[in-house]
Amino acid sequence: MVGERHGGLGADTLPGMLRVAGIHGIFNLDRRRGPVEAADNLALAWGSALGRQVDVKVAYYADCLAAEAVQGAGTAYSPAEAQAQLSEWALALGAPAEVGQGRLTVPVRQIISWVSRTYGLDHDLVDRFVGQFLREVPAYLTDGGPARRTAQDRLAAVLREHRPRAVIAHSLGSVVAFETLCRFSEYEVDLFVTLGSPLGLPGVIFERLEPMGVRRPPGVRRWVDIADVGDIVAAPPRLGERFDVDIHMDARIGRFDFHRAKSYLAAEATRTEIAKLAAEA
Repeated sequence: MVGERHGGLGADTLPGMLRVAGIHGIFNLDRRRGPVEAADNLALAWGSALGRQVDVKVAYYADCLAAEAVQGAGTAYSPAEAQAQLSEWALALGAPAEVGQGRLTVPVRQIISWVSRTYGLDHDLVDRFVGQFLREVPAYLTDGGPARRTAQDRLAAVLREHRPRAVIAHSLGSVVAFETLCRFSEYEVDLFVTLGSPLGLPGVIFERLEPMGVRRPPGVRRWVDIADVGDIVAAPPRLGERFDVDIHMDARIGRFDFHRAKSYLAAEATRTEIAKLAAEA
């Protein structure tokens, strides 16, 4: 049956290798490759970064977000909405109260400048990053849009075909994974790792999750959340207040790599969790 725990290995998995399903975050559109080739390319990079004998399959969905953008449905907030959402985001990062009180009056450039100064990041880098985030997140969350369902279906296919013991989800991918594991409650995984997750981001993501009010996907045995203290996407940095996370771990991945998947995957915290799971086999 789909999603049941399997003791045997997948057809292409070598003995001793841990099966892992991955799902990427923002900034992963691969214009040179089709969805299958893009997924395979990411799987190679993720396997290399994890640094041990793992069999990784990655669910790729960036093309779905791009397609939503072309259609122009729910792909970006209006200027007023973007300003309000960015203010909420900044408040979650610890911005002064006047930012929240003036959601529609504090200029976006002022908020970005505050984030840049506070986190010691390049202003243009933050500007580009925020712009991409505020395009891809609503492209996924659009009510009735195809991107949300297609992204979840692609991850579900990986879970069904690869039968992983662990799911590693980065950035916006943690939202896709959470909703997928809730939607398909028959899927069971021994380990769910969220990296730089914005799942708890108020006013932007948390209130728009489907289903609302669920604190943990039913088939997850252990949930580990890992975030860099300088990651502006992981806001709030600890998911435990809103979700039933088993453990939160800090990762130090560097000021210029504050949200890069490869840095998170290569972090000691991530490798330690994967090694512990592999040792249980």
